[in-house]
Amino acid sequence: IHLLNKTRTMASCRGDGLVLKPDQPIMTSDVCFKQRFTGCHVSHTFSNVAQLANPTVHYLFSSEETTITDAHFGLDASSDKYALYNFYTGKAALLGASNVIDAGYEGHVYVIAAPVNGKLAFVGEPDKYTTASS
Repeated sequence: IHLLNKTRTMASCRGDGLVLKPDQPIMTSDVCFKQRFTGCHVSHTFSNVAQLANPTVHYLFSSEETTITDAHFGLDASSDKYALYNFYTGKAALLGASNVIDAGYEGHVYVIAAPVNGKLAFVGEPDKYTTASS
């Protein structure tokens, strides 16, 4: 119990201890199955925020891959307007067909795909793992 990392623990819950979680369990990205690549370690989940015109905020974790495509999120960059937010670096960029994400903690990638409405993207709480938990 003395090895608890308070910063990491608090990134997964509210101040009152309620665990922040996405609307679906995390699963291997469909791209991994479609490419039949057994070494693919890219996982994806999402949260729906009903108050937004485009309500889905996507979360993607990769233990090795730093080049992330729009298909990893189940999106199409030519028609879906999303911004990518790198949880570890705080950098943001518009979603493209192929995106190089700077690795963070222990070489992992954790990126949030936030819907763009007008000129703004809804990321949610950037210091939480599930930034738009409902």
